[in-house]
Amino acid sequence: MKSNILKIIVIDNDRLFHAAYRYYFETYQDYSLQGIYVSVEEALKDYDDLLPDIIVSEVSMPNVCGIQGIGMFRKKDPDVKIIMISAQNGFEIIKRAFKNRANGYLTKPVTRKRLYNALNSIKFEGATMSNDIVKA
Repeated sequence: MKSNILKIIVIDNDRLFHAAYRYYFETYQDYSLQGIYVSVEEALKDYDDLLPDIIVSEVSMPNVCGIQGIGMFRKKDPDVKIIMISAQNGFEIIKRAFKNRANGYLTKPVTRKRLYNALNSIKFEGATMSNDIVKA
């Protein structure tokens, strides 16, 4: 029987957020943090071993940005769900994320409750977006 606990990986090059993500996932019962990575390239190396259900990825990163990473992950698994996170909430960057087939976009700061609600939206609805973007 397949587990109802969804596997998640997080990609964020700012290591200051890593402890917060670990704490958040310790409090979630429906989601299991499989790994935290500082780059898309690093996450791609482990991808086939982990086969996550959802990827939470920062947009702005050196080398390969999170939006470029969407296509790389989609080549491995066209059905993986991808939530982009960023301090940027401009229309063009958000449009670029969704044109590249992101399933969601959250603006920072990402709190425990906001991330949990976003994961639930992806799980049950298939998409998510921050309220500040929707109201803009």
